[in-house]
Amino acid sequence: MDIVCRQDSSYVYRALSFLKTVHGRVCQDLTLAQALLPMAQFFLNHSEMAAVDAEAVYRHLFTRIPSELFHQPLLAFQFIHFCKNNARFFTQNVGVFRRSFPNLL
Repeated sequence: MDIVCRQDSSYVYRALSFLKTVHGRVCQDLTLAQALLPMAQFFLNHSEMAAVDAEAVYRHLFTRIPSELFHQPLLAFQFIHFCKNNARFFTQNVGVFRRSFPNLL
């Protein structure tokens, strides 16, 4: 979805409404936590254009996921990779990242 929206920005608004619904489901069921990283990346790439506050997605990602799913090695690897790739944005814009992961700064 991210690639399609990069090619044609008119899809961003439709995708955001869909992703908000998916995020609600992911918050309720931690077995779907793998979907949160690509969703957060989408919000990171497109939320400024659509003027959407993605703070709820980031708060969920940086608080609940590491504390409850730390024992899943693949998710932990993907999570750290995601954080390292986007650390510049997170340190400047997401307060929960600075408080929760000072070692990654």
